[in-house]
Amino acid sequence: MRSRTLSRGRAFLLAWTLLVSVAALGRLAEVFAPAPSWPPIERIDLRTAPLFELTLLPGIGETRAEAIVLDRVRQGPIETLEDLLRVDGVGPTTLERIESFVIPGGPLGGSEGAAGRGKSEHRDP
Repeated sequence: MRSRTLSRGRAFLLAWTLLVSVAALGRLAEVFAPAPSWPPIERIDLRTAPLFELTLLPGIGETRAEAIVLDRVRQGPIETLEDLLRVDGVGPTTLERIESFVIPGGPLGGSEGAAGRGKSEHRDP
């Protein structure tokens, strides 16, 4: 009878060890899983993106994101990707990194420029 109890104890210990090992391996798989692929599903609109969205862009940390938001307040919306060059700390390399992740102008990425915005084409008959 004693050997039967011992084998149940060993079986329980073995089952418990396997369960803990599988759980640990699953956690390791989560930790070492590859990062989500870029580009994000939707592009980020540079004219309206809040601070936290700007920090998702490669090469744009919190300091640069704050500078972009401040620039939009002071200088107006970012109409073209090149408008980012007026932001302190943003150079040509940063533009190359983020160009496929952003919408520089309107909803389709086009830009009318500041002169074409806000003017209606009203013609008198």
